[in-house]
Amino acid sequence: MKEPKKPNIRILYEGTVPKKAIKPKKFKSAIEMIEDMEREKKEHPIKDFFFTIQCKLTKWFWDNPRYFIQDIYCFFQRGKRGYSYKDCWSVDWYLAEILPKMLKQLQNNQHILPTWQVGESEEIAQERWDGYLNKMIKTFETANKIQNTDYLYIKSKEYDTEENKDFRNRMKHLDFLNIMTKQECEEYEEGWRLFQEYFFSLWD
Repeated sequence: MKEPKKPNIRILYEGTVPKKAIKPKKFKSAIEMIEDMEREKKEHPIKDFFFTIQCKLTKWFWDNPRYFIQDIYCFFQRGKRGYSYKDCWSVDWYLAEILPKMLKQLQNNQHILPTWQVGESEEIAQERWDGYLNKMIKTFETANKIQNTDYLYIKSKEYDTEENKDFRNRMKHLDFLNIMTKQECEEYEEGWRLFQEYFFSLWD
């Protein structure tokens, strides 16, 4: 069976609005675009309300039935080769979604510990390994929130630059966005470091 093509977002969008009504705006940055969206919501709350309703109705009565067949196809693809063609549209998103679940299952069902526990009691080694796994799990749960635009991550080494201070000040008024603290960014990066260091120990 031939894999369905990835939908053309531009065509899908333009297909829902008369071409004469489309007046594309140009933005210098993503921040400027987000600020414009927030301003539109505040200035035109009724318009935003009905647009939200339209989006939900479109999803329920058009998108969901249309993608149902594709989801069945992807289900069998994942069973056969471990991933589907849709997962490859955003590998980072897919991994951020499944890795916390996989790491939690590994943690709950593990029967052995990595070899570095030699010289330590099993209880201490288990406690240390669980701590490492918890940090990895938290990192990928955070990555999922970053992908969903719930969290804003800034590299800890660049966190205190004047540019990023200004960036945080411009973004802090957005209610839907949680700006990570420097400590949270450092903890997030530590989880990635542990994942890389103990990658070949993630087995049972």
